[in-house]
Amino acid sequence: MARSMASTNKVLIAIPACAKPEYSDRVQAVRDTWFNDVPQGVTASFFYGDELGVDDDYAHLPHKVIAICRWALVHGYTHLFKCDDDTYVWPSRLLAELQRKPFDYAGYLHGYVAFGGTGYWLSRRAMEKVRDNPDCTQEDVWVAKCMVAAGIEPVMLANHTTMHPVKPEDMREMYRRQHEIQCSPRISVGQ
Repeated sequence: MARSMASTNKVLIAIPACAKPEYSDRVQAVRDTWFNDVPQGVTASFFYGDELGVDDDYAHLPHKVIAICRWALVHGYTHLFKCDDDTYVWPSRLLAELQRKPFDYAGYLHGYVAFGGTGYWLSRRAMEKVRDNPDCTQEDVWVAKCMVAAGIEPVMLANHTTMHPVKPEDMREMYRRQHEIQCSPRISVGQ
């Protein structure tokens, strides 16, 4: 399913990360777990402040998001999913959301705001609005304000595509259990 979706859309899963040592286990936990389930044809990447030309701290997260949108647009991406480095993602569920119905801005909503931690989708149109509106403060609220100003309606995604916040050790355990269940032999009742 996700592979056919990738042939019509160019999808980026973007994780703004911080290069400080205290965050390295979060990044490694993502690399050890759900990153392995991102299908071919979909790009998943960490973005650090120094690579983007912005300060590498939480206060500059909105600036990272602007820079990620710029990067995604220059590289021809049609859809961007932004989540935090302590978010567990089920890539197959996440990508299935793109096939359900078209949207420009979607995620787990509180009012008109898609929470930044759990993640949100931006279409190319929405990325352009974020890129062109550098007046930013709190990242997820600011993105929502950009969408409202552009007349873009938020869409609630209720498919439980992500979980946030998740500690690195819990992320690894969730992934282990998920794959243990998927790989265990089927037992028939009555045998």
